[in-house]
Formats: sequence, structure tokens, C-alpha cells
Amino acid sequence: MVEFFAAGTRSELCELLAGFVAAKEKATRAARNIRRKYGEGLSREEYIRLANTLRSAVVPRRKPDRRPKPTITAAYEDWKAGMRGAELYRRHIPGWAVTAAITASVNRRNCWMRSEAGTSGREETLEKGKAASDESRQEPEPGNVPSFL
Repeated sequence: MVEFFAAGTRSELCELLAGFVAAKEKATRAARNIRRKYGEGLSREEYIRLANTLRSAVVPRRKPDRRPKPTITAAYEDWKAGMRGAELYRRHIPGWAVTAAITASVNRRNCWMRSEAGTSGREETLEKGKAASDESRQEPEPGNVPSFL
């Protein structure tokens, strides 16, 4: 649409529109031929895949003004070369080492706090449960022993 307004003169605009209309007619004709030839033989999903194939052949992969960022391209090349984990992050993410160290210390502290608080609480709960189950278990009296024992 921007090209239409940037064209300038009316005749240039008409030429652009005429080219678009001609391309649209050719695409429609091709679609009709495919439908006529393969009609009932293709499912809806296959027609959708066919339309996507046509679209990918006609529409460029990205906007022409978009250039890949060199930092991301370099990181991707290193990843393809086999670099993984901390080495890749340290090389391509600024300040990653500092952030990783802070995160690790926070995780250690949280783990320590959970283990300290959780151990005593769990032990008390287990002890209460054992005591309750021991109280509920009573030895049967000699005269009340079931016959299957």
C-alpha cells in the first residue's frame, strides 16, 4: 500500500494496480485449475498446506528493511557449532555471570531456609503421626482373638 502512495503520478499508480490485478487473476486461474484437476482427491487440510506452500513461494520470508542483528547471528552460529550452557551465555549475554552468581546465591539461601524450616516441622509431624498410630494399635485381648489368626 505504501508503494501505491509513493508512486507519485497517477499513471504509475495505474500501472502498479494493473500489475497487481493481472497477478491476482493468474493466481485465481491456477487455483481453479488445481481444484478442477484434484477436486475431490484432496482434503481440506491438504488444500490449506497447498495454499501455505504457494504463499511461502510468493511472499518474502521477512521484510526487506529488516536486517538480522549481528549479535543474535553470532550467538546462533556458536550454538550451531556446539557451544551450550554457561559458556554460550557468558559469551553472548552481557552481565550474565553477575546475574547467574546472584541467582545462585539466592537459590542456595532459599534452599537452606526451606531445609531448616522444613526439617523440624516434618520431624514433629512424623513423630505425632507415629505416636497416634502407636496409640491406635492395641493388642487384642486373649479371648477376643479372631479365628483366622
